[in-house]
Amino acid sequence: MVYPIPGPEILKGFYDGLYAEKAREFNEFQMNLARGSLRGYAQVLKELGVWSPGLTFLDLGGGLGYYSRAAQELGLDVTLIDYDPISVQFACEQHHLAHTHLGDGDTFLQAHPERKFDIVFMRHVIEHAPDPAHFLTTAADLLKPEGILILETDNNRGVEMFLKPSTCSWYVNLYKGNYKNVSLLDLFRKRPLAVNPPGHLFGFRIENLNHLLRSHQFVPMRAFTYCLGDQVYWPNLPDSSIRSVVGAFCRLHLKGFLTELTDWSLIPVRRMMTRLEMASGICIYARKIQQ
Repeated sequence: MVYPIPGPEILKGFYDGLYAEKAREFNEFQMNLARGSLRGYAQVLKELGVWSPGLTFLDLGGGLGYYSRAAQELGLDVTLIDYDPISVQFACEQHHLAHTHLGDGDTFLQAHPERKFDIVFMRHVIEHAPDPAHFLTTAADLLKPEGILILETDNNRGVEMFLKPSTCSWYVNLYKGNYKNVSLLDLFRKRPLAVNPPGHLFGFRIENLNHLLRSHQFVPMRAFTYCLGDQVYWPNLPDSSIRSVVGAFCRLHLKGFLTELTDWSLIPVRRMMTRLEMASGICIYARKIQQ
């Protein structure tokens, strides 16, 4: 975790206009990625026996609203909540979402104490919360009895990201900006992964997330780690392919060719990391229980 936790003014300054550059125009490619992801979430919910059109869906910390729109297109009754006024405005204007709220879960509950949801969707949000325990309490308060929480975050054990050459240098440079005397070996040894202030304040593993969920009215139903490039959970960093390797070779781009070739050859090793719970992301589907 980050210590000390940044104060409210620092956090507000960080999130106000966070996606202003991306809000300049609608991104069809990002929209299609979100559609593919939501089809994957829907499939898991069907397997768990909790899917039907018309379910109420809360996108908590939903940013620019691409996932909210994808959920709405699948027939869900969607509400988006986000801190950033530019993101909420973009979601309203570009995605025509019927229900949005500028603020957080607590301010939404104050304004709409009667509103409860069948599904609360928190995709890479809990690591941003100054108080994750309170954040889960709020999520439970927003859910109907037996409602479903979909919780995703970076994996603090996720060394898999360093076996993808196209992203490894990016991550090393990211942590060099936050830690002294950082090297690739330091990151493997100390594993301050997923902690990147003032955005990412906490790093989680499956075992401590499951414990946290059980202590806040939730029973984990399905929990797993996933790799960068996963078509449902992390589609914006696609894996290399034979086509991309050959393309780099044909362009006579030696560095790009070696990167693509190494990336492609390490895919089986990276996917094995999911069995060791050392892939880059965590997803947990959990059911709210009555106490």
